[in-house]
Amino acid sequence: MSFATHFPAAALIVLLTLSQSPDYEKGIKDKDVDVRLATVQALAKDTDPRTEHFLVTAARDPDWEVALRAVEGISLRGTKPSLDPMVKLALEAPILRLRQAAARAVAHIAPDEGATALVRKIQGEDARIALEALAIVLAGHETKLDLSSSAKVAEKAKGAAVRAAAASAVAAAGWKDRDKALGKILEGNYVRATCAALDAMAANPRAGDLERALALLQKSSLDDCVERRALWAAESAVRATPGDVDVARVTGALKPLLSAKDGVVAARGARILSRLATPPSVAEGATAVPALLSNDAALDALKPAITHAGEDARAAAAMALSHCGPPALETVRNLAKGDKSARVRRAALVSMCALQPLTEEPSRAVAIQLLANDPDPEVRRAAAVLLGLRGLVQAVTPLVAATAERDWTVAVCAAVSLGKTQSGGAIEPLAKLSHSPDWKLRGAAIAGLSRLYLKDAIPPVIDALGDSDGYVVQSAYSYLLDVSRETPTPPPDAKREPWLDWWKQNQSRVLIVDPITQEEFRKRFRDSGTAAPEVFRNMDVVVLESRGDHIESVLDGQKIEHRMTMAGKITDARLSSDALFVANCTGEIETPDIERLRWFVLVGGHLFSSCWALHETIEKVMPGVLAKHETRDEVLANVEARDCSLGSPYLEGVFADGVQPIYALEGAHLIDVLDPERAEVLVDSPECAETYGCGNLAAWFQAGHGTVLDSVNHYEAQGLENAIGLKKPEDRQAYAVDHMGLTLDKLRAVKNETWWDSSGKASKQVTDLSVFHLVTNFVRLRRLAL
Repeated sequence: MSFATHFPAAALIVLLTLSQSPDYEKGIKDKDVDVRLATVQALAKDTDPRTEHFLVTAARDPDWEVALRAVEGISLRGTKPSLDPMVKLALEAPILRLRQAAARAVAHIAPDEGATALVRKIQGEDARIALEALAIVLAGHETKLDLSSSAKVAEKAKGAAVRAAAASAVAAAGWKDRDKALGKILEGNYVRATCAALDAMAANPRAGDLERALALLQKSSLDDCVERRALWAAESAVRATPGDVDVARVTGALKPLLSAKDGVVAARGARILSRLATPPSVAEGATAVPALLSNDAALDALKPAITHAGEDARAAAAMALSHCGPPALETVRNLAKGDKSARVRRAALVSMCALQPLTEEPSRAVAIQLLANDPDPEVRRAAAVLLGLRGLVQAVTPLVAATAERDWTVAVCAAVSLGKTQSGGAIEPLAKLSHSPDWKLRGAAIAGLSRLYLKDAIPPVIDALGDSDGYVVQSAYSYLLDVSRETPTPPPDAKREPWLDWWKQNQSRVLIVDPITQEEFRKRFRDSGTAAPEVFRNMDVVVLESRGDHIESVLDGQKIEHRMTMAGKITDARLSSDALFVANCTGEIETPDIERLRWFVLVGGHLFSSCWALHETIEKVMPGVLAKHETRDEVLANVEARDCSLGSPYLEGVFADGVQPIYALEGAHLIDVLDPERAEVLVDSPECAETYGCGNLAAWFQAGHGTVLDSVNHYEAQGLENAIGLKKPEDRQAYAVDHMGLTLDKLRAVKNETWWDSSGKASKQVTDLSVFHLVTNFVRLRRLAL
């Protein structure tokens, strides 16, 4: 956003005046907040040392955005006279973003002197805030300051949050006893402090951090939150090495990990290696991560894990091979064809397709062989899905054969993939399959026909409107509504005869694939800030009514159309193959519902769940990937949540900069990852892990052609209603800004509303939509890819 578009015309006039004959004192006291913001902007660029004190004055402005911009200006031009006010603000500012900005200003002005002042505060009531500021001030700085008092706090403080803040400060700076202090923290039993230290090590790597992280990864049992941060710290330590990487040193350091007798430990070595090797491809718009190890070096280093006795190690190695380039193709093909573990074969198959498209031999032959002969249905399902490539006519015959599989889950995946080949040769077998005695195959045939984008596929879809099963009818109707977007409103209902008349009248005019129309359609979904109603437009959204969570309330607030269903009635819900199904907590479903939802996911549906629905819905519908973590006590807490995805597009725009999300856990079912090669954890919480033994808060995986996502909290129970210790309106406003993403300009518009006097009333006006934005990104990115 340009400066000119940020400020109103009146403020721009003031700014131009200031640039010609500054009257900063008048500007920072103006009643108009836009004028004060414009004045602060001009002050930040001024080079006259005599004007700096105006920024210090503005840093105390009652409008938090004015104060924040002033502090950011000081972090650019501040000098010693501003140090004490910034230290004070780093300790006392009402919102997290302002405290952090003040700490960065201290780091700019005089880090050692500012840190000395902060160290004196770490034994008092403000210990956590002082330590958090200290970590920012000293991040990446080599200091002569003795931080042993902070190290003692990290080891012995009673509060987990204080220990974590101290650990971050100890690891962020370079000081004389850092190594010794870090060793004690990493060897301790405090998950939150360990994670904080590892995060700081990853952000500010120093000599010896690789060996420290690898030593931690040698432990046979590690919490997931700790393991992933140790992997990040190890990678960062390698990348921080000045000049060319010493390949022999790096691979030598990794060898004990990759050769460990425990397959879980060896798997960690493979995961580090995969991030240091050449990625097979780079997503559009993404920044390429430079390779630190050549393909040959990475492949050679992986050998102990590839031949390991434990499937954990081999599966992780199979996934890592996708980052080892063409030299890895023969190895990965052999694993896909011959490993005794289905988990390893599936991982190798996925890696093989990343290294070489199935349009090429001999990889295509391997995938076809697995589809036809692999003893494990999940491997056959994966092969069926991967063979669904546009223009891959060689896959039509084996996919047609797979539709006759005894295992219907493989057959329906093959039917949808037949459609994805967009081959005319798929029309006849799919049309024939649409008359199968099994509704699951008939429905999958319609899903396949709808993905062909060929006119000759439309008549059998219209014919399916007369089917006896509601899922088949709904899938056909959904597709016809899509291809007939130019039909007068309202369109014909889900009856065959009106659509036969429509086809008779319009078949010559219907454009199945119009590149210009498709491009305009997809533009709506490129930006993560796209409004939710637009993303969900024309999508069938179905919600499982339940006792714990109520996403329907969120959908109502976002003006998104949806339908409700209940346990035992999912057959009557008539889900189409491209719908979204949300299982509210508690998520209990009945036996007949399981098959219906399993079909729905495998042919391309979205299944999202919250809290108990992980166990009550997802584990029953798609078992073997995620599971409920068994805890001794019921999980009742508000915990800090962290983006642990390393840049996943699914979290784009979900958590704003400077916002610390809080997840409200009301008897939550935390997430155990059973198959780490298939599932990705997007959000975690070291705080939750320390208290309950597991910190995985949101995770997803692909199942067949569909997507499964679980978040452990409730969609509609986030925010002020569950917050603790908020006594004054300012407390609630700060909480909404710090933890719920309320923007400062939006706060300004409602700051004087009387409903801030009550958390209950305020919770009805200000909502935390972060988890819903996560769901929105999944829908948006899927629709963009279609």
